[in-house]
Amino acid sequence: MKKTLFLMVFLSLSIYAFSKHPFLNHEGFVVILSDLHFPFAKEKVEFLVDQVCKIKPGAVFILGDLTEMGSDYEFSELDKIISRLNSYEIDVYETPGNHDTRWSPRNRKGESGFKGFCIDAGPFEFLGVDTSMYFEHHGHIGILQLQWIETRLKQSEKPVVIMAHHPFGGPANFTDDGWKLMNLINDSNVPIVLVGHGHSYDIKGMYNGAWFQMVGAAKDGWYTVLSWEDGEIFLWALNTDGVCNLIRQIPAGKERRYSQILKVNLRKIGEKGVSLYFETEGIKQITLTINNSIFKKFSDFEKRFEVPVELHNDACIFAKILAEGIDGFTERYIFSDFNSSKLLWKFQASDGVFSNPVCSDGKICFADLSGTVYVLDDYGKLLWKKKFSGPFVSNVVVRGRKLIFGDLMGNLAAYDLETFDEIWSMNFDYPVFSIASGQKNIAVGSGENLYLVDPDCGRIIYKFYMYGTVQSPARFVSPYFLQTSWGGVLSIIDENGKLVKNFAVGAGYETAAPCTPELFDDWIVFTNTSGALHGQNISMKTKRWRKSSLGAGYSSVEKDNSGNAYVSSINGTIYKFNPVDGEILWKSNVGGRIYDSSPRIVGEEMLIVCTIDGNIFFLDLEKGEVLEKLYLGPGFIFSKAYPYKSGVLVASMNGTIAFIDLSK
Repeated sequence: MKKTLFLMVFLSLSIYAFSKHPFLNHEGFVVILSDLHFPFAKEKVEFLVDQVCKIKPGAVFILGDLTEMGSDYEFSELDKIISRLNSYEIDVYETPGNHDTRWSPRNRKGESGFKGFCIDAGPFEFLGVDTSMYFEHHGHIGILQLQWIETRLKQSEKPVVIMAHHPFGGPANFTDDGWKLMNLINDSNVPIVLVGHGHSYDIKGMYNGAWFQMVGAAKDGWYTVLSWEDGEIFLWALNTDGVCNLIRQIPAGKERRYSQILKVNLRKIGEKGVSLYFETEGIKQITLTINNSIFKKFSDFEKRFEVPVELHNDACIFAKILAEGIDGFTERYIFSDFNSSKLLWKFQASDGVFSNPVCSDGKICFADLSGTVYVLDDYGKLLWKKKFSGPFVSNVVVRGRKLIFGDLMGNLAAYDLETFDEIWSMNFDYPVFSIASGQKNIAVGSGENLYLVDPDCGRIIYKFYMYGTVQSPARFVSPYFLQTSWGGVLSIIDENGKLVKNFAVGAGYETAAPCTPELFDDWIVFTNTSGALHGQNISMKTKRWRKSSLGAGYSSVEKDNSGNAYVSSINGTIYKFNPVDGEILWKSNVGGRIYDSSPRIVGEEMLIVCTIDGNIFFLDLEKGEVLEKLYLGPGFIFSKAYPYKSGVLVASMNGTIAFIDLSK
């Protein structure tokens, strides 16, 4: 009797489910989850996963922000939820989001530097793109991953569904290099692009023959189904409250989705001129953007026409062409370097450069996300390079003839700058995120610990638990290291191994971790990620000042010879202020967002800041007036400009190291 009753209930529920969810009758379907932010809404996510188990999709794809803070505990708890899907023999594939790598003390991306996937399911390939970055809210794909994606797109004999956490083009963009992927999509059969990050279904549209769709957040009870039937793709939005809406029906064959033509060729004319040659079919309107500024809009044009462009003092041209036509939008990008009187040379690395370059005795040293260490001469010519096991996000340091560097696999090593022979090497349990040089020792931030290490032999002398991930290099003011962390402390540590003081300065979203603080007599000055500027008296913990709402959340503090202080804000405002009380002496806005790069003083009269859209601004130190601007090209600039000889070195996430000569 009980068995019969169970079967009746099961059959009635099955009939209800099939009538409620039409995709269950299709040839096949998969589920897409994004933005779980576990355990932010633990019960809702658990209930959602139980619903997914009941419909038993062919696969589940998770598009980042699996956790809220990227901690080991959060991931271990989430694994218990994911194991429910595995128990139903449902394969789960995931790629990280900014919340999974930004605060995490671990390497969540592996030796390759990215964690993507390429899976055959039914008549499609599902390609997961890792757009996450360490310590950053923004998205970045990277040169090596783009090469991998291009290979997969060329080799695939099936339509490819692309998925990522950050929107990278089309109706929205949170990356610096998504434009390269947009160009690839234009030449491939990609029917659908699915992204997360925005927690809604609002951002959508047809671009380059693909339907771009942001998906709702699992933490809010949303999950997305992609099903297929008779050469058609169906996209559904479902909610734990019982909602099941068809978002879009898309033909799988590109010939049924996309017929408009937009071809653009560039020809250089003289020193600073170019012409763009357009060939169009089925295009109604074109918007042309040059170096991040709208140049011209066209609505009345021939099928073939030419547009001349003068570049003035920019070091490159980066053209975005957005065309609206009979099949939606076509997005095309063109990039080309140009000569600039200030840009003396540019060197291209294998992948993005997140950390700061350093110089010593005519040698320029840096490391990139491919896991390669480079040494250049004064003219940007490669002296040697060596590939190591893991990507580098940490800065490198030079002590005499020793070049010291550490990677995300936890390796720390010292090599001879002349011969590039290994002097010593060691390994930590966690990634190396930062290195600072003192008089006797170096301070290495690895995971949630700060280590004092003997630079001559690599011996660990002292270890300090910092209550959270150590991101930025410490400031060394003899004999002290001043160190921030994501755990909410600012520590003063004696180079000989004594913890002098800990200050509670805010953790999590209020952290000072991206900031390298500065010491002004009895005052430590620092910023935090909520945008506040702080002064802390080191003699009296209760004596401090705070300037809120400046947006100065990711800036280190710069000090001039007169004892004044400088920071930058996210919205592009530079502040000169009194470090004793925080009084603002001047402020100047450069019109571009600034993260991590921070102001740098060059000589006695100039301040330099770099923005994430690739611009470099030169300001008068005394008054804050913008003297000049140089566009270096598409690519986030997170590292600080490095004063060197007659100019500065600037590193970009597009993999370039550029030397700007300020004497010209």
